[in-house]
Amino acid sequence: MRIISLAPFLTELVYYFDLSSSLVGVSEHFTIPSLGTKDAPPALEPYRITDKPSPQDQTFSHPEMDFAALSINELKALNPDLLLVPLVHANNPKVGDELTSRLSALLGRPLRVSAFAPHTLTLIYRMFEQLTEDCGVGAKGRTLVQRVTAQGMDWGDNFYERTKNKRVTMLSSVMPLRLAGMWFPDLIHLASALAQENVAGVPHREVTWEEILAFKPDVIIVAPEGYSLKETMQTFKILEKQPAWESIPAVKRGEVIFLEGKAALYNPTQRLTDALAYIFSAIAGFEAGYITPRESFYRLRWIELQRHRLD
Repeated sequence: MRIISLAPFLTELVYYFDLSSSLVGVSEHFTIPSLGTKDAPPALEPYRITDKPSPQDQTFSHPEMDFAALSINELKALNPDLLLVPLVHANNPKVGDELTSRLSALLGRPLRVSAFAPHTLTLIYRMFEQLTEDCGVGAKGRTLVQRVTAQGMDWGDNFYERTKNKRVTMLSSVMPLRLAGMWFPDLIHLASALAQENVAGVPHREVTWEEILAFKPDVIIVAPEGYSLKETMQTFKILEKQPAWESIPAVKRGEVIFLEGKAALYNPTQRLTDALAYIFSAIAGFEAGYITPRESFYRLRWIELQRHRLD
């Protein structure tokens, strides 16, 4: 089988499921992950596909496809059997069939298109299973779903008394303020907590400081998307200047957690268990190193004591 993947998170899953030898093309911004052992041979570099083909190329685009345009010439040259495509919206399951039909006609040969918009936890699980089914290794997807589900249930049961009914504000951006949407409300609900953004599947949305004050969060998770841990820590200097900062229950108790907002958190891949560990740790009041790597996040009191390190 010859596979093209048009999103980094889909390509990472292809590597995780040991299908990288079938990859003939990937989106141009993908970085090959280190998923094997130190003795494993280096991964072969697949062809990089740009979403801005040459004006001379015959191109294909679709309003639901989260990839600007495809070069039909590149597709013909790479000769894929399976195309993995990210979608903008999750509400039209027929898009994959439409893309399969139209691209097969343009290529003059059969091509299967698997299209994904994994905006909720349920849709992420469905993606794991469908991707592996389409690649002929369906048991691996089901195993991953079972592993993530079992881990969430285990932590949910064991930490219930520490997490139940806590009010959680999770910020995916500080400037401007945005609440983490997509699958993050689902992850917070797994901890039996109450997310300020209570609806899963919606984009990260802007929120006013007054809304946060009115919600009175017991826990605030600060994880600006794309930020390193050091960059996230520096947002403390912005937050502490907000009106009535000291009056928020989470601030009074030191339950403000500063967390890296990079791939392990914001990609719907096998690293979902890492995101779960961070969220359970934040809500349950654990320190980094208990169910997460050491120094993987910091709490407010540590940040306050180490203020000089933020400059």
